[in-house]
Amino acid sequence: MITYTISDDTVLMVNNKQNDFRHNINRVVEIEGLLIVHTFDSIEKKGNIKMFEQPVNGVYAINASGVIEWNIKDIIHNEDMYTGILTDEKGNLVVNTFSGIAKIIDVKTKRIIGKLVTK
Repeated sequence: MITYTISDDTVLMVNNKQNDFRHNINRVVEIEGLLIVHTFDSIEKKGNIKMFEQPVNGVYAINASGVIEWNIKDIIHNEDMYTGILTDEKGNLVVNTFSGIAKIIDVKTKRIIGKLVTK
């Protein structure tokens, strides 16, 4: 398990390395020895969400040393807004897009291994 802290809603500290995402960290999940960080405003913290202010490609993988291994754009190769992340029953990353398509990703191979329609 990777130990981390979040400060000021935007800064992730891992192993004394600080990453400021400049957007609110909505969720962090650990998969295959990586912290998957999703940046997006949450209704609980903000009260409302202004979609035009949300980050594009706001999903990152951070290793145990605190180094960014990849950004979601390295895998999907286009600009998109991600509204949520979770892990599926097999331990894969599922990223939900604003357009209603969820993509299932193997975080180690950095490959899309499935898609789901969510809307």
